[in-house]
Amino acid sequence: MNTTVNGKEIKVFGRNDISIVFTQKVNEMLGQGFVFCFESGTQGEEGKVCLTNDGGKTVYVFYVHKEFESVTERGWDRTRTILITAEKFIKKYPDDTLWLGKGEKFYEVKWFCIDERKDVYVETVEDFKEIEKISDVRRDLRWEMRNKRNEGIEVNKNGYKIAVSILNKRNGYKSLKVRHITKIMRRDGKYYVYFTKSGNNHCVSL
Repeated sequence: MNTTVNGKEIKVFGRNDISIVFTQKVNEMLGQGFVFCFESGTQGEEGKVCLTNDGGKTVYVFYVHKEFESVTERGWDRTRTILITAEKFIKKYPDDTLWLGKGEKFYEVKWFCIDERKDVYVETVEDFKEIEKISDVRRDLRWEMRNKRNEGIEVNKNGYKIAVSILNKRNGYKSLKVRHITKIMRRDGKYYVYFTKSGNNHCVSL
């Protein structure tokens, strides 16, 4: 699937798309006469296939794994990546452990996560950064809107007289004047009157 960012079409990969790439690469090897071999154990990889063409003396391991790396100017902000890596191992003994990352790497492809919840990726850092810019703007906008909701909506000064007339009927507020009010905010269905009197700041709800 594809998405368009600032007029540029960017290819987007889901887990199934990455699985297809993995399968195609393994099939290439099988087409060259390699066969599956069995290597037990896991080292945290998402998936693994082991192939050989000499009875298991030389093993070619294809594995899918996730990593984190810093790809933006924000050094503390690490991005999740998913990789397909292939390594060649020459076994000295039949029961040798094939430590992933220690073999002779002969193939690797990487994708950069743009949505961890949906497990969606793009192919290049440049594409990731383009989408991240838009995501940053949207996050900032959501944060700003959330703050505004928390703070409330400021009432027009035309409403000050109404607020004073209501509060003057309450004990303790009979001497309140319009000039004392600094602002009125509407939040969660209530009105909050902020005023300054005798050098002190106050807030009361209507």
